[in-house]
Amino acid sequence: MIGDLRAFLSLPLRLALPRDPGAFRLFLAMLVFVHHFSSFAVGGSAVYVFFMLSGFWIQRMWCARYAKARSPYFTYAISRLWRLAPVMIVVSVLTVPLLMFLEVREVGIAGTQTAHFIFSTIFFLAYAWLDYLPIAPAWSLDVEMQFTCLRRFWPCSSQRWISGFSWSLQG
Repeated sequence: MIGDLRAFLSLPLRLALPRDPGAFRLFLAMLVFVHHFSSFAVGGSAVYVFFMLSGFWIQRMWCARYAKARSPYFTYAISRLWRLAPVMIVVSVLTVPLLMFLEVREVGIAGTQTAHFIFSTIFFLAYAWLDYLPIAPAWSLDVEMQFTCLRRFWPCSSQRWISGFSWSLQG
């Protein structure tokens, strides 16, 4: 009981001075939230830090797991798609009809946009280029999938640099 109370009371300090990656990511997410719901323009920098951390963690994951696979890039790309696509498809299938029903705005996926929307929803490429983003935060998944595609051409010689960077973050 006292341990739970102590953990609860230390929450503001842990959020202000995050020590572990999860707390730091929560802190960055809170900055993006503040950016969207106030006049404080602090979200842009937090998003850039998110992308840098994602690249770092994906590289660590690549070196620890996928680089050892028989077909590393294929295994990595399929893993990313299986992790992201099912949720995106379900959310899109629920969101688009709801937006149409509520007449929030013309959804804007008629005609040639329909094929673009379906492709972008499944493969996360060019989602940010849609005329209307039914799931606005998904633009970041577009950037992540571009990184996934470019990962194929990433030189493995960067592993020594990444390992040194990882060590400096941990120590």
